[in-house]
Amino acid sequence: MTNPRELNKSKVNSPPRGLQYFLGNVNQGLNPHELNHEVQPIADLVPFWGVDKTVSSVVGGNIVKTIGQGIEMLVPEGEVWYMVAASAQCFASATFALAISLRIVAPGGGLLTTIATGIAFPAPSVWELHAGTLFTQPFILPTGYGFKLQVDMSDNAAASDVEINATYYR
Repeated sequence: MTNPRELNKSKVNSPPRGLQYFLGNVNQGLNPHELNHEVQPIADLVPFWGVDKTVSSVVGGNIVKTIGQGIEMLVPEGEVWYMVAASAQCFASATFALAISLRIVAPGGGLLTTIATGIAFPAPSVWELHAGTLFTQPFILPTGYGFKLQVDMSDNAAASDVEINATYYR
């Protein structure tokens, strides 16, 4: 007969680690050491994933022939955003080229890192221009920081329906 203490030393019946603490380990039958190990969830983790997750958008008007012009989305007073993703988009037309960037903006308007860019070259009509990123590491934006969609390069260019989107936890 197998010693019950040795069951806990086996790889099959190892103590749970990480998210396995939310799972119940169930061995059924008169001789559990001879049966397959069965793991059954005792907590549904899906509702926790969506708690406090927010999707925000800032929509601006038109930007015409102005390098450095754009729209901003700032973290409100007293909040901290744990970023999941950010993107910018607009409709554009240009005789040469148009580039937009999504940048992190510091309190007071100072521009920091460029996190995404989008470039468009002449086309016979208006086209959509996108810039976006998915943060693979934790990225925290404190109060006063935010994002700016900025026109970087233009030549007889116009951008319309400019928009910044952000997905974050607070």
